[in-house]
Amino acid sequence: MTPLLERAEEQVRQLLQTRLSPELRYHNLQHTTSVVAAARHLGMAAGLSPAELEALLLAAWFHDTGFVQCYTGHEAVGQAFLEAFLQSEQLPVDYVDPQLIAVTRKGVVPDTKLQRLLKDADLNNLGTSDYPRATRNLRHELRVFLQQVYTDAEWYRHSVAFMRAHRFYSIAGKARFATGKAANLKRLLAK
Repeated sequence: MTPLLERAEEQVRQLLQTRLSPELRYHNLQHTTSVVAAARHLGMAAGLSPAELEALLLAAWFHDTGFVQCYTGHEAVGQAFLEAFLQSEQLPVDYVDPQLIAVTRKGVVPDTKLQRLLKDADLNNLGTSDYPRATRNLRHELRVFLQQVYTDAEWYRHSVAFMRAHRFYSIAGKARFATGKAANLKRLLAK
């Protein structure tokens, strides 16, 4: 890990540990560290250069920091946190593609290699054994922050529809998470 990434991690951990609502049971420090780990794995599997990997991991660290201020539109706030961090490090704000964090918004299709990798890393839980816990926590957040209340049957239908519409965009993401995602979808369909 580079010194720049160590400082980014320290800043993000401090921010999320001190300012994040405890009601954020999905978009929390555990999710962020999971996304960073997945981004690191996917970036290495994709053969990124050290500079590309550093940019990807910086975006991964900051991608959900905006939740300390708002639920809807948090990506723009996270981008602002990243830009402030880069300026504090005497780096240009475009050291990391300004669209990298924006691509984590639901419904945004990634255009570049780094965008595809971050999008896949952000939704890595769809293909992991952590999916059941993650989906319970997301359901809680949607109820608390967006007043979206689902019966169990509605939630399962919603989750199945999301899984069927979702795709992993990078070769590394497909290789790493597609089998687990298929297994999670099969479990959902059984319910």
